[in-house]
Amino acid sequence: MNALLASFVPFGVSADSRAETLQRHWDDTEASAEALLMEYMALAMSPRQYLFKRHMLRSLLELDKNTIALTLYEQTLNAQAWAIYRVRRLKLGKNQYWWSLAVVSTGSRVECEQTIHAMNGQTASTATHARHVLESRWNGDLPWREHFLVAAPHLVAAKE
Repeated sequence: MNALLASFVPFGVSADSRAETLQRHWDDTEASAEALLMEYMALAMSPRQYLFKRHMLRSLLELDKNTIALTLYEQTLNAQAWAIYRVRRLKLGKNQYWWSLAVVSTGSRVECEQTIHAMNGQTASTATHARHVLESRWNGDLPWREHFLVAAPHLVAAKE
């Protein structure tokens, strides 16, 4: 799974091929779990970074009741070492991005998520990611910036 972030999305989806795509997720539930993990990591680092244009893969598989792939995905998440990442993103202009990523701490999934929830004054959250927003100035205008802490599997190296 560590090579996962350098891999590819195993199944594309379009309106015309949704049924075939969902069937491929049933046919290869392990690849589906890997794609779900890839999407989880992408959304952790960039909250608007879905694998598909309008939908999260997870929501598509939940609607299709693909409990096998979803269970494998949850087992994969729980088996990972986790980290709290500090993410800072800045967009100065068209194709001008700057971002940094630092590991703040490591631990189990429960430990990292509880740490973030405590920062937010919560004991739990229904959100897909445990995130503590320090700054968000994203309204579509340039420049924009974001600064947040997020709990996610410890699969990404620091980037400054």
